[in-house]
Amino acid sequence: MSVPEGSNVYQELALRLHHITPQEILMNQQNAHMRPLKRIAVMGAALLVAHCGLELSTTPPADSEPQSESPDQVGHPSQPSPKPGGASTSRIECTENPNTGKQDVCRCIVNEKKTKVAAIIKRGAAMDDSQIITEANRLLQSIQSDGGSAHVGVHFFKGSTLQDLKTLTERLYDEHDVAYIIYIGYDLVTTAGTAGVIDGIGALSVVRKSSEEADNNRDAECRDIAMSWVVPPGNVSDRTQRQFVSNVLRQYTRYHDDRALRAQYNNTYLRIFHDDAECEGDPLYDEDDTGYRGVLTGVNLENSDFSSLQSALREHPRLIVSDVHGNSDLQGLGLTGECYTSISDYDAYVTEHGTPALLWETGSCEAFVVTPDDPKDPDCCWPQAYQRSGVWAYYSFLGNAGMQKRLAEGATIGQAIRSMPYQGQYQYFVIGDITAHLH
Repeated sequence: MSVPEGSNVYQELALRLHHITPQEILMNQQNAHMRPLKRIAVMGAALLVAHCGLELSTTPPADSEPQSESPDQVGHPSQPSPKPGGASTSRIECTENPNTGKQDVCRCIVNEKKTKVAAIIKRGAAMDDSQIITEANRLLQSIQSDGGSAHVGVHFFKGSTLQDLKTLTERLYDEHDVAYIIYIGYDLVTTAGTAGVIDGIGALSVVRKSSEEADNNRDAECRDIAMSWVVPPGNVSDRTQRQFVSNVLRQYTRYHDDRALRAQYNNTYLRIFHDDAECEGDPLYDEDDTGYRGVLTGVNLENSDFSSLQSALREHPRLIVSDVHGNSDLQGLGLTGECYTSISDYDAYVTEHGTPALLWETGSCEAFVVTPDDPKDPDCCWPQAYQRSGVWAYYSFLGNAGMQKRLAEGATIGQAIRSMPYQGQYQYFVIGDITAHLH
């Protein structure tokens, strides 16, 4: 097992990310974590498996004949045919750990010619709309103008399986030097189906290899492609989905275009952690050993310290880290005078006070569930709530202090993900803009 540079968190990860379920929060029932998993969608399952003690099949979907042709695209800057930056993929490099004498302080060496960003929309689905395509291209152009990656426009996915999507993703890497992708639309989230819930997202981030190979091929611990997802509610009309996504993409564009808008948030972080004495739920690891510490100025507050939380939020931190219990309906944020905050309470808080932070790292269970149990549930789910509130990126590094340090030092979220090995975790989840940054 590799240890990222600057990390001492991994040995405590299981403790600090041991979560409770809705029944344990609301009714304190024993063994509630064994309930059915029907609510779990593509983006929620890996955190449940990694941190909530639940077991799902990790068998990848069977290979299928790729159905995606040469990627259609719009908005590509006028230029000659792309000159690929070679076919080489990321590799791991490890040095001696002075504390152990082992070669286990590791980082990822990426193909430096792979730097471009693209957006992917499913052909013929709800997001295949002129307004969405226009907004997506405006965002890509703003990313490029913000000093970030050059873009290669919006590409269209015409297949139907995870393997098809992987084929398109690898083609963008090989032929267009794409290393950062924003997948847009609920349809893309569910493309892998239930069989690929765990491995689906991880499979897309490695080129010509599988994350399952890491035991025998250490290079498979490194991500060639970093990705994020813009996910509208899945239980509303196509028109409502498009309006949701248009609003979200416009907000991300504003963050890139308007440095003064970003400057309204102080370059600090607020870490909210669980108070097991006052709040329902098992103890969590409460020490701040994140990679943000020592690079950014931060404050650590328990989710029961309501007054101090309100004061800290009024300081407009650029980043919030919530190491708290949660489920698809509640998170232990302490925002409204109670330990646990519902999605509707979070929405009300944002309406009154505005977007709490630009970036939000979560450690809560079920933090990336995108499909409600009740198809008529208007509040589900947290990824949609954070996007709706204006948060630039809602993500989890799963306690990887090396990635956190890279982000604090000025890397984008995508650059941070590609720079560090994944420590045996399934995937780092990012909802929003993969090129979001703190500085």
